[in-house]
Amino acid sequence: NLNDISKDHPDLVLEVLGRWGEDDSKEMGKLVRHALRGLLKKGHSGALGLVGLGATECEVEGLRVLVPQVSMGKEVIFEFEVVNGGSDAADLMVDYVVGFVLARGKRGSKVFKLSKFRLEAGERRSVRKAHSFRPITTRVYYPGVHSVSVQVNGVLLGEVSFELIESD
Repeated sequence: NLNDISKDHPDLVLEVLGRWGEDDSKEMGKLVRHALRGLLKKGHSGALGLVGLGATECEVEGLRVLVPQVSMGKEVIFEFEVVNGGSDAADLMVDYVVGFVLARGKRGSKVFKLSKFRLEAGERRSVRKAHSFRPITTRVYYPGVHSVSVQVNGVLLGEVSFELIESD
C-alpha cells in the first residue's frame, strides 16, 4: 500500500521507509524497493537516495533504433552504451521510457525497468533491448511517431524516435 500512498504523500512514505530501512535484511530491502517503485520510476531524489542511488557523471551514447518503422504487432529494438565519465564507480538503475501516441493524437509515456548495475570509473556497458507492440489488454497502440528514452538514476539522458505503422 505504500506505493499507492507515495503518489499523494511521498515525504511521509520516505520517512516511514527511512525508519524501516534501519533493518538491513534482504527482505526489508525488497519491501522498500517495492514500496518505492513508483517514486523510483519518476526519479524522485529522496527515493533514489534511500536505495543507495544518486547523481552520476554517466552519459548515454549511440542511442538508436535498429529499424525506424515498426509494424503493429512487432517490436522496436534499440541499443545504446552507458558510459561512466566520472572518477568514481557508480551504481546505476537504467530504465527506458516509451513515448506513445494516444487516442486523438495526445502523447503519453510509460517507464519500463531495464537493468541495475555498477560501472567503474571510465567503464562503458552496451545495452540492447526489444520492446513489443503486440496487442495487449491493458494498452491500445496507435500509429504515429513514438519515442524511446533512456533514464539513468531518474535522469533522462537520451531520446530517439521511430514510427509505428499499421500491420501489413
